[in-house]
Amino acid sequence: MAMYLSHTSALSRWLFDDGRCFCDVTEACVRNLDAAACPSREFEAHDLVGTGVRGDVVHVLVSQPDRRYQTKQVRRHVWSGAIPRGAFLRLHNDCLISSPEFTLLQMAPHLDAVQLAWVASIMCSHFVPVLDDLDEGMGMSPTIGFRGAEPVTSVARLESFARQMQGAYGCNPFQTSLRYACEGATSPMEVAIAMMSAIPRRLGGYGIGNAKLNAEITLRNSAARLCGKQVLYVDFLFPDKVVCEYDSKQFHAGADSLRRDRERYNALVAMGYRPLGITKECIGSITKIDAVFDMIIRLSHRRRRPISQSSAWERQSLLSRLLDLDSREMAGIFDVLPIYVS
Repeated sequence: MAMYLSHTSALSRWLFDDGRCFCDVTEACVRNLDAAACPSREFEAHDLVGTGVRGDVVHVLVSQPDRRYQTKQVRRHVWSGAIPRGAFLRLHNDCLISSPEFTLLQMAPHLDAVQLAWVASIMCSHFVPVLDDLDEGMGMSPTIGFRGAEPVTSVARLESFARQMQGAYGCNPFQTSLRYACEGATSPMEVAIAMMSAIPRRLGGYGIGNAKLNAEITLRNSAARLCGKQVLYVDFLFPDKVVCEYDSKQFHAGADSLRRDRERYNALVAMGYRPLGITKECIGSITKIDAVFDMIIRLSHRRRRPISQSSAWERQSLLSRLLDLDSREMAGIFDVLPIYVS
């Protein structure tokens, strides 16, 4: 008999610091869930702490409704559909966990498009959120920081998995959210800016498509002499060689930093790129960020659609939501599941 961790129990491992980097896992070949079980005495929630599972309730998959009896610490979900290759990974012995791709499909019916795209983006990023639970015991929101980590999946792998699961429960919102997701980010700020670019205007974004994050640009010798480097990495690369970089006072202060920034700027211009900058202060003003994205639209030779000031509050609301990583907005995704879910 095996236990198949799913939904938020799997998500907590792939999304947050205490689970993602705990240990290596191996792919498991699972054809069906006929052997699925979760005896309460044997698999209590506290036994799963070592696997990086957060929360007091463990979510698992079973194959038949008659096996979906609930306990105080275990919630069972029925999955009777096809199980594609790569749907589960083995943690240890008879404990398996839904892969990042399968986990996102399971969460798709329970999260809105922005939350789902955010989760996908974090899974595909080079950092991981770090939750501090100490504040929760005092009635305060958990604080979220971040540190470097390897991504657990990619947008291409998520898209491939979605194609395999056509017609499955949650597949449509799953595929829709991937249009707004990004990969390769190294900070929450980069995720927020990239998602603002990709999310359509009707949802509060700018609708100009996905940017390539931390893109590598190989310089010609003439351009390399301007900055002393053969390769540059830029924060955001848009079509038609439009480059946008996030500047913060922490990394851009002093005469040496200013000199390096100017040399970098000259090298990019020499290669035919159009560099723009987004400052920390710019992020705090929707008027300024509107002006930056308006310039991106113009420089990338897109059909120019004026950014309506009447909908500025929608963009401000979305940006604030994406940046508000110290609230329960994103950490609260673990409270979205009802007790009984099929």
